Parts: sequence; C-alpha cells; structure tokens
Amino acid sequence: MKISQKLILGFVGIALMVGVVGYISLNQLNKIAKPLSKDIPESIKALTDTSHLDSLAQFIRYYDEILTQSARNYTFTQDKKWEKRYRDVEPKLDKIIKEAIEIGDEKDKSFFSSVDKANLALVEMEYKSIEFVDNRQAEQAVKILESNEYWSQKKIYEKGLRDYVSRRGSKYDEALSASTKTIDLATRQAQILIKTSTQLILVFATAILILAVGIGLFISHFISGSIAKLTGVAAEIGKGELDTKIDIKSKDEIGQLARAFKQMTEDLKNITASRDELNEEIIRRKNMQEALKDTYQKLKETQEQLIQSDKMAAMGQLAAGISHELNQPLTGIKGFAQVALTDLDKKSPLKKDIERIVEQADRMAKIIQHVRLFARKSDFKPTELNINKPIEDSFILLTQQLKTHNIRINKSLGKNLPMIEGDSNQLEQVFINLITNARDAIDSLKSPDGGEITIQSALSKDKKHIEVIFKDTGCGVSKENLNSLFNPFFTTKSPDGGIGLGLSIVYRIIESHKGSIEVDSEESRGTIFKITLPVI
Repeated sequence: MKISQKLILGFVGIALMVGVVGYISLNQLNKIAKPLSKDIPESIKALTDTSHLDSLAQFIRYYDEILTQSARNYTFTQDKKWEKRYRDVEPKLDKIIKEAIEIGDEKDKSFFSSVDKANLALVEMEYKSIEFVDNRQAEQAVKILESNEYWSQKKIYEKGLRDYVSRRGSKYDEALSASTKTIDLATRQAQILIKTSTQLILVFATAILILAVGIGLFISHFISGSIAKLTGVAAEIGKGELDTKIDIKSKDEIGQLARAFKQMTEDLKNITASRDELNEEIIRRKNMQEALKDTYQKLKETQEQLIQSDKMAAMGQLAAGISHELNQPLTGIKGFAQVALTDLDKKSPLKKDIERIVEQADRMAKIIQHVRLFARKSDFKPTELNINKPIEDSFILLTQQLKTHNIRINKSLGKNLPMIEGDSNQLEQVFINLITNARDAIDSLKSPDGGEITIQSALSKDKKHIEVIFKDTGCGVSKENLNSLFNPFFTTKSPDGGIGLGLSIVYRIIESHKGSIEVDSEESRGTIFKITLPVI
C-alpha cells in the first residue's frame, strides 16, 4: 500500500472520528434542550392553570355575596337600584361557575357542579322574592329569603366552596411538587449528559491525537528530508502552535503528504474551536440551570403569596359577612331589653337579668366592631405630630385601671423629638392595645407585687426614625407562638380574654404609617415591642 493511500486512510479515520464526535455532541445537546424547552414550561403552565381556577372561585364567592345582599336589600327597601344590581350580576356569576366546571378536573367539576345546582335553586327563590316585592308582597319575599329551603341551599353552596378551598391547598402542593420534580429531573439529566459528552469528546480527541502521532512516526521512519521538516512542524503543532507553516512544495507523495498534514492542522484548529464552543455551551447551560433554580424559588414565593392572599381575602369577606348578619339581630335584642328595663319596676327580680342582657349585647357589639375594623381598612388621616402626644393620651383612660391592677408605669420620653407624619387616633389605638396586652400578661402571673410597664421614645442612631419601646414584666410568649403573634385571630389568652385581632390591627396601622414593629419575648420574663416610624 502506497504512503498516499495509507495517509488517505488515516485522515479518513480522523474525519470519521470528528464526525462521530459532532454527531454525539449534537445528539446530547438535543437531549439537554428537550426538558428545558418542553417539560419545565408545561410544569409552569400547570401552576398557572391552578391559579386561574382559584381566581374564578374568588369571583364566585364575591358575586354570590352581591346577589344575596341585593335580593335582601331590595326586599327591605324596595329600592329599584338593588333589583337592577341583582339582574346585572346574576348572569356573570352563572358564566363564571360554568367556566370553572369546564376547566376543572373531575373533582373540581364535582365541587363546582354542586355549587351550580345550589346557585340555580337560590336564584330561582331570589327571583320569586323580587317578584313578590314588585307585587307589594314584601312579607312573602321575606319568608322565601328566611326559609329553611333557602338556607339549606346556601349551606350546600358554601360547603362546595369550602371543600374546593380545602382541596386546593393539597393541589397546590401537588402542582408545586410536580414542578420541582420536573426541574430536578431536567437538572440531573443535563448534568449527566454534559458529563457524558465531555468524556466522549475527550476519548475521541485522545484517539485522534494518537492517530496523528502514529502518522508522524510513520513518515519520520520511512522518509527523510522533507519528512524531517514535517516532523519539526508536528512538534510545533504538538505544542499547540497550530498556525505553524509547512514549507514543502513538492508534487510527489511527500508533497501530497505535506498538503494532507496541512489539512490535518486545519482540522485540529476546527476541533479546538468546536471544543471551546462546547465549553462555552456547557457554561451557558450551567448558568441556565442557576436561572431555573431562581425561577423555581420565585414560583414558590409567588405560590405562598397567592395562598396567603386567598386566605386574607376569604377571611375579610367572612368577617364582613358575620358582622353584617350579627349586627341587626343584636341591635334588636338590645333595643327590646332596654324597653323591657323601662317597663320593669326597680325592685323586679328580672331587672338585673335584663341589665346583664344589655351589658352582654354591648360587649358583643364591641367584638363586632373589632371584626369590622379588621375586615376593612380604616381611614388614614395623617398630620404632623409629636409621637409623645398619642403615648400620653393613651394613659388618660388607663392610668387608674393600671393602678387598680398594681402595675407601675415607667415613662422615659425623649425631649424635642422631630415630628412624624401620622394619624394620632390610630397611633393611640396602637399604644392602648400594647398597654392592655401588657396589663393582661402581668395579671396572668398573679404576683402580689404586681408588675411594671416601661415606655421609651427616642431618636434612632441614623436620626431618620423615631423608636418607641414598650416593655413589660408579664408572662411572655413562647418561641413557637412568637412568629404567629401578629396573625389575625391568634391569641394566647383564654376564650373570654380576647378574639386575637388586637395585634394584627396594630401591625396594620404601623404598616400604614410606613413603619415597622418587632417583638422579642421569653416565657416568664416579659415582652418587648419596638416600633420604628420615619421622621418628616
């Protein structure tokens, strides 16, 4: 076999190896791209669809409340605007329920179908009540809206939504878990494929290098002169100098060999360039992997915010509904009790019982007012003020009470403090709430020496904020309860000691003043609240 033929076969082998490397590299890159371009977007879409169905559930709850209130308001007021509002909203509610049934899975369809059936029954009864009112038969309309059948359908309607909300929590977890598994699987597959690709390229590159060295040795052994030059060139190329010139111009096999060698050098350049590009692609894929991790974290945070937002919205609607439904009968109870008191003789044995009814009605009214305050934001009327004023005002009603409880007050209020912008009444409410909580915490220890409450106000070190510190010597709060302290309806008191809205209202007020509130506590060693408000 001629040298030219052997060289041709050798370079054909190298070309085949280069082709195999290229094919394997492209195949591996396609495998990496598939989960990134398909699996992960599909997983993200599943989370998005879940969020849309939850949004429909919120609108169903909202429109149902509008229909109920509109029907009842029209019955009691005969004002046509309520009838118009009812007829405008009813088709919207029906449309949203149908959409939820259409896009939900089998269990979701079951939930929303029960809601749809109950809604149709309720709408039929509410339209009948509207017809009675139009015929000046308001009493018949009231009977329909207060009937057992009407409230039975209401319970079915509400149960369907409650079952849906309960299930959505687990479905969110399932969707997020599936998304997490998809991303983790794609990441692991990409890592494995990148590692495999790198190993294969190294193997083939080594084989190509061995083949090139073999051809060089063959030439140096059988041919002298020009081959010696090629040997020198090969040495330079072996050092990485791929731009070394081959100064052989003969047209014989040595010349052919030189030209082939030159071609091999160009191929090596291309291989090197391809490897550099592959390394850059690997780096880009790694960066993409980090970006996917960041995206996953943001998705997780978004999910938590949506869940919290749904909970708060549902709680606000529930609180507003309860307040509205309880306030009217409570007003009637108190009114009848007061009338009964005026009719009773002062010595009547029933007088004390009726007076207790009035007292308990007043207490329930206060609780309802707290719930209303939590359910909707109060008006914020900021003015320039000195923080010491609402602090001092908060003791006007509490000083004598604290003395009765054997509680000592230590005030250390800063002088000539900068003004802040805030609502004095709301801040006074914050301080009264903190003082009252401190009083209850001290009372719970039942110490014969009572306890102490310390209040301090001062300018912060950066001179951009006012800091107010409330410290008590009460029972303190356990570590497991500390993070829940500002949550609505959370309380460590006995059932008759509070409903758990005080500190959540405090948090909301401080937040509306663009400030912050921190708490530090330890059981049996008291609690410290630190409020920070920006100066003007």
